[in-house]
Amino acid sequence: MMGAVLASIPSPSNGTIDLGPLPLHAYGLLLAIGVLVGSKIAETRWVRRGYDRDDFSALVVWVVVGGVVGARVYHLFTGYDWDEGGIVGTVKIWEGGLSIWGVIAGGVIAVVVLARVKHLETLVLMDCMAPAVLTAQAIGRWGNWFNQELYGKPTDLPWALEIDPAHRPAEFLAEPTFHPTFLYESIYCLILLGVLLWAERRFRFRKGQTVALWLSGYTFGRFFFEQLRVDPAQEVFGMRINAWVSAIVCVGTAAWFVWLGRRGQPYTQGPAATATPAGTRASPESPD
Repeated sequence: MMGAVLASIPSPSNGTIDLGPLPLHAYGLLLAIGVLVGSKIAETRWVRRGYDRDDFSALVVWVVVGGVVGARVYHLFTGYDWDEGGIVGTVKIWEGGLSIWGVIAGGVIAVVVLARVKHLETLVLMDCMAPAVLTAQAIGRWGNWFNQELYGKPTDLPWALEIDPAHRPAEFLAEPTFHPTFLYESIYCLILLGVLLWAERRFRFRKGQTVALWLSGYTFGRFFFEQLRVDPAQEVFGMRINAWVSAIVCVGTAAWFVWLGRRGQPYTQGPAATATPAGTRASPESPD
């Protein structure tokens, strides 16, 4: 076992990064970086499709807020320890506890509402945001490393993750190393991001197919990651509730992807791109 520990991935001793006298929570910092990078990617995709940058800028903050609120609310009802955290702990998002399912639900609600209010195309917005969310996920998962949370079952593989005794479940106090599920998911998100961008270029996607492919692809992988995790979670019929959600969303969005490919609306130039001066020609739409 000693050789396995020497070959393992160490965990940070604490979840903060000290910038002089200012301590920053790494989880919150990585979350902020992920949001900023993701927002820029989504905005760039929106503009390249021929839509107005100001329209996107006016709603992105509310979409992010909706995603964060949804993420926390979902966690409070499915994985939060009320006895340990209490009421005060419900707002400590820098300590973790932001569910991707809540992000999706809260973000989708915000997109649908704002798109209707501002008369924007909902599916186009979601298509622009899908790769952005994947990128943010790949970055944000490293916050779990700093918090020593959401790791997998014990293992002695060379890339096993060291977890301090204080962060281990009682039944695994004798096990020093675990599957680094944060790393697995981060890498998986980057691979899926590449597949998504390649598929957009290779095939003529219809509106909504990018977001459908993202959801089906991500939930496919997340189902297996859930089988590895050992953190406390609600179960239904002996399986973690997030695994059930992953399976249901995967099947549903895969069917939606196929349906959109047959009956969905094709992409055309956005209104900003088609409003070109007389005698000039609008450039063809770029999918990314």
